[in-house]
Amino acid sequence: MDYIITGVGGQGTVSASKIIASILLSKGEKVRSAETIGMAQRGGSVTSHIRTGDVLSPIVPLNSADLLLGFEPAEALRCLPYLNKEGKAVVSTAPVMPVSSSLGEKYDIKNILKTLEEEIQDIIFVDTFSICRDVGNPKVLNTCLLGAAASAGYLDITLEELENWLKSNMASKILPMNLEAIRKGATVL
Repeated sequence: MDYIITGVGGQGTVSASKIIASILLSKGEKVRSAETIGMAQRGGSVTSHIRTGDVLSPIVPLNSADLLLGFEPAEALRCLPYLNKEGKAVVSTAPVMPVSSSLGEKYDIKNILKTLEEEIQDIIFVDTFSICRDVGNPKVLNTCLLGAAASAGYLDITLEELENWLKSNMASKILPMNLEAIRKGATVL
């Protein structure tokens, strides 16, 4: 399996990739991962690559990803060339407006979502804004999307494995809201 996880800095894309890789490793999978981080700051482009099996490079080749997890819609569209023709996607519908939009560049969320829907046969859109608002914290976006992907069977990870990993590795202070986000993400199907 090849996974692409993309978003912008501060959304938890790197944390999500580490959770996936850790769970897969605990199941005996061979895992390679890498991140490409643009602008190296909050709001900059972030893409994580995860590959399982007998692969030499951690970087997912173009047209090879089995799953695209899009934490930000425009970033998901930007990474679309990585997805293979039968690839699946779970994409947040909540935009993070780039700095260039304040300079007059148009950010057309409706067109971005429409293009993703037309280009990807098996796509799930998740209203992460509403879920994060209901949970009470925008930082649960990553566990929300992981819950949706696991529930859909798009990850080689079950919801139970995801929840158990969080229970074993997450601070008790933030665990309840992340478990709630997983469960809410799982119900979008």
